[in-house]
Amino acid sequence: MQNFMNTLLKYIKYPIALTSAVFFYPLFQALVQMIFKTFSQEIALYFLAPIIGVMILWAIIPGLNGAAWTIFAHEFTHMLAALLTGHKPKSMSIHPDKGGSFTYQGKGNWLITIAPYFFPTFPFLWMLGGLWFSYHNQAFPNWYVMTFGVLVGYHIVANFYQIHAEQTDFKKAGYFFTVMFIPGVNVLIIGYLWSFVLNGWAGLATWQKEAVTACVRFAQEMLSKIP
Repeated sequence: MQNFMNTLLKYIKYPIALTSAVFFYPLFQALVQMIFKTFSQEIALYFLAPIIGVMILWAIIPGLNGAAWTIFAHEFTHMLAALLTGHKPKSMSIHPDKGGSFTYQGKGNWLITIAPYFFPTFPFLWMLGGLWFSYHNQAFPNWYVMTFGVLVGYHIVANFYQIHAEQTDFKKAGYFFTVMFIPGVNVLIIGYLWSFVLNGWAGLATWQKEAVTACVRFAQEMLSKIP
């Protein structure tokens, strides 16, 4: 499995990065439209308030970016990507204010390297917990949505501070690839998170449809301008 996944990811690396770059604008436009369209819903406010709160706390409390929990979340996401692509973890080390490291058996791939900069690990795990409410056909309670907002806010802010030119993961994955891939895929992910708050797991399909529609419309407009 490891060799297959590494080979597959090698061949789709730049096609997927180019797709992300080309469709960043229509995805961003679709996300903004969706947020404004649903902003007045009460559940969205319960989601947004904790996100803003986390951003404020991160700005006024020094050292959060180098906290052990932040580093663990980063390395844990590397580990999940490694497991999903058939790589056996070897070790993980956490050094507050200095960083961390994660090692695994095998050659590795760009997904392992770049995963922490777009995949919302802890929000996703919290979403899995939300399956309990879906199974019982219950709406998400306010405490669940607010906790989700805290985790999403943490994901957004941690990413913001970890994305910089000196980031060794970007050098390993390739700066050109990183610049093309990261912005578009993050917009796509945020759309999924917002849609989940509004409509649960069914909301993911709604955002997927809106995102695809926006990208297809954009592609058609661009093609129509070609003489």
